[in-house]
Amino acid sequence: MKHIKLFEQFINEAKFNYKDTGLTGEYLKDVKAGIAGIKKALKSGNQDALISNYDIIKQRLQQYGGPNHYKFLEQVQKLAGIN
Repeated sequence: MKHIKLFEQFINEAKFNYKDTGLTGEYLKDVKAGIAGIKKALKSGNQDALISNYDIIKQRLQQYGGPNHYKFLEQVQKLAGIN
């Protein structure tokens, strides 16, 4: 039980610097919603939702992201447990 509480605390405390994305407007909203979706998927154990949200974030960053978007994507990968 303690392990689950530590895991949930890690998910809740994960912070992201959205300026690193270089995104604005709807694309930034998509990324923020994707992060929220990943956190929710991790808590519920829904692997399909986790991958789907990660793919959306990755697509937005690769297509429209700024020069530092790769740093942000690395943080998302760590949160999602994707290598």
